[in-house]
Amino acid sequence: MRQIVVSAIKSDKGLQFVRRYQRIVVFVSPICMASVILLLWLTSDGERRMTVLCLLPLLLGPPVMAWNIWNIGAMQAAHSWRSLATGQVLASLFAIIVGVPLVVVYANPFGASLGAVTVEIVMAIWCSVAAKGLPNRIDRRSDRSRKDYRTMAVYSGLAWGQGQTDRLFVGLVAGSHTLGVLSLGASLSRALGDAVASSNANLLRAELASAPASRAERLGTKVLLRGMILAAAAAVLTACANKWVLIPILSESWRPALEIVPLLCLSVVPSVLSWSAAVYHVRFNTGKRALIGPFVSIVIALPLSMLSLLSLQALGIGIVVREFVMVAVSYMAIGRRAPWQALYGALAITALLGAAVFTLDMI
Repeated sequence: MRQIVVSAIKSDKGLQFVRRYQRIVVFVSPICMASVILLLWLTSDGERRMTVLCLLPLLLGPPVMAWNIWNIGAMQAAHSWRSLATGQVLASLFAIIVGVPLVVVYANPFGASLGAVTVEIVMAIWCSVAAKGLPNRIDRRSDRSRKDYRTMAVYSGLAWGQGQTDRLFVGLVAGSHTLGVLSLGASLSRALGDAVASSNANLLRAELASAPASRAERLGTKVLLRGMILAAAAAVLTACANKWVLIPILSESWRPALEIVPLLCLSVVPSVLSWSAAVYHVRFNTGKRALIGPFVSIVIALPLSMLSLLSLQALGIGIVVREFVMVAVSYMAIGRRAPWQALYGALAITALLGAAVFTLDMI
């Protein structure tokens, strides 16, 4: 829904669709999640049941997100980026204050669950106040909300399936230990970069929604290049923290995951483009062709996992290359309006980032 909300609130029918989506998700999502948690609880025993109960705070997550979706869309359409960023920072700080002490004291998932929900609640409260006074409808235009929502729902499902397929094949081919090392290394290397990519996609969505088609390519390229530079800076910061903070203080058992962090940092630059590809598909009504990119990525998952038999470094290189392949396939599906110059820029920025990260690693 976040992929289409900016364009949806620009029409009466689109706004009605958003409101209907909110009402359905607020009631249906907790029921679905509660059913899964109940199933896990019934099939567990002893201490595992207590662990499952620690997931209960997550029931509040989807309803709060759905309730806040219009506020976020209205603020993006009104270019209230500073307010959105401030709210996100405050929400993250509250989550750390609430969740981290609980994780340290009780060593169970309750702190992480409560922290995740705290982010959404604080962000929702902030946005509900900040969005007051913004118009319910920015302007009038033809509405494609339902069609776009269905397509983007499938797109998001395939993108989620890509991640799960990667984990499944790596686990089957190389074992659970390698899967755990890769998952930890990927989380450490991409946390900051994915935050930049997500924020940049939100900015691009609002910019393209209000720009004429003739200016969309140039405007999009400018936004994407700026986002990739920020992502590269985040990658360098991550590599520095990995080398001079994490490696010295963590035990030797963490070393395999920490050693692949510099390599996986390179994937954050093309990820800015892959996160933003869906924005172009929605803007230029090429939603059905949007499914080609994540589908190709899923097909590549099996041969990609075979690289883990060589080394984690080979698998890391394959992951970076796969990001570029997915972006190229998505841009071919978009056609001539795709920001090809941004892709060429991504190749150059990744090369420079690779030189910087590996020079840093050799120091």
